[in-house]
Amino acid sequence: MFCKNCGKEVEDKQKFCQYCGKNLQESFSKAPAVVEEKKEVEVVIHGYTQWFAIRPMVVVEYGSQEIGRVGYNEVKIFNLPSKGTLTFRCMGKVYAIRMQKNDFHVYLKWNRFTGEFIVE
Repeated sequence: MFCKNCGKEVEDKQKFCQYCGKNLQESFSKAPAVVEEKKEVEVVIHGYTQWFAIRPMVVVEYGSQEIGRVGYNEVKIFNLPSKGTLTFRCMGKVYAIRMQKNDFHVYLKWNRFTGEFIVE
């Protein structure tokens, strides 16, 4: 069996844990407790730095829910519950990026000549 206090394996006949001293008659289990770690992904979004007469906001979505907006020369940090897909919407264009790492940086840019919105 395993000690509920420290999680180490002990013999079934023992009354006290040899590692932490806990009374095993009160705190025993057949398997060690599984501790779930919530992994968050830190996403840093760097807004565009080019100057334009019009300064549109970029809508940021996680899944299908809006989580914020990023504008000219802004940096926003989002802590998201898990790896997934980020969607960016601006001026009729939609871009989606799949997050693969735990720390994720996104750079928003504009092409001055074509007016295209770029996500890197």
